[in-house]
Order: sequence, then structure tokens, then C-alpha cells
Amino acid sequence: AKQLDINPSAAITCVKPSGCQTLDGRIKTTEGILSLAEIFFKNGVKAEDMIQDTWYELKQPLTVFDMNNDEKQVTKLYCNGIAEVYEIEDENGETYKFTGNHQLLTKSGWKRVDLLSENDEIISF
Repeated sequence: AKQLDINPSAAITCVKPSGCQTLDGRIKTTEGILSLAEIFFKNGVKAEDMIQDTWYELKQPLTVFDMNNDEKQVTKLYCNGIAEVYEIEDENGETYKFTGNHQLLTKSGWKRVDLLSENDEIISF
């Protein structure tokens, strides 16, 4: 955001500086489903040592799956800072946490979390 001269995202942590989750957020990787805390820890960054607006170099290769289930190589990790967190519970009682600008796939297309209504049917996180 600094390089592009735009407002920075205010998410707690993520693998890119927009639309993020909390440290307990789960990410589908080629190593299985990992929390962001695990991903950062595997790369030498403890939660208590994170610094807002900081990029972290990967110490281990990281490949995640995108919305189309295609593999994407992650090049760096980023700590955005602190933001309001929304909790969404699925029909199985699982709770997921996202910042408002994180987008979820609904039956009517991609929608920001802070714009969802109870009538939106989420297809994919």
C-alpha cells in the first residue's frame, strides 16, 4: 500500500496485504490446512514478535490454493496490523473469522464480508 500510495489494509495478518484473517485463520496449502500462525511460525515469525506493516521473507517455500483450487506460490508474508473482525458460523457450527474487506464467494458472486447479509449463501471461503 505504501508503494502504491493507497490506504493500507488494517487486518491483523495475512499472506497478502488485503482481505485477511486472524492468526487462527486456516489456509489450504500443499502441506494441508495450516493456520496463519503456523505459516508465520514455520517461517521464523512468532505472533508476539510481529510488527505492523511489515513484510517477512519466506524461509520455507509456501504454495496455497486459490479460489479456483489452482496452486499459487507465496513469495512473502505480511503483517497488516489490527482491525475489526467478523465471525461467520457455517451450518456445521464451525466459526470463521475475517476482516471486513475479505471476500467470500456467494451464490450471487464475490462479496466483502462487511457487506454480507443473512440472506447471502456462502459457497466458498
